[in-house]
Amino acid sequence: MRTWQALRFNQVVLGFRDGAHAVRSTRDPRLTELTALMERDLSGPVAPSERPWTDDRAPVEWITDRMIVAFAARGGELDEVLLPTAP
Repeated sequence: MRTWQALRFNQVVLGFRDGAHAVRSTRDPRLTELTALMERDLSGPVAPSERPWTDDRAPVEWITDRMIVAFAARGGELDEVLLPTAP
């Protein structure tokens, strides 16, 4: 498994069936830029965990509150570059 910190509060965990440790290029040209970012910033490998941090055990409210307070403390300004899929 490997991880990709897509944005400050969004981390993607990737598991590979064949043990590969790289993201394969896509044939869809709309995903080329996003795939390149993922390949550049992919980290790991990640060791398996007996108790992974899943949605049913994550402190979602605390994390959401932290994001809101951080956004307000910056005066409502975004300080990170959005992914190329952002609307």
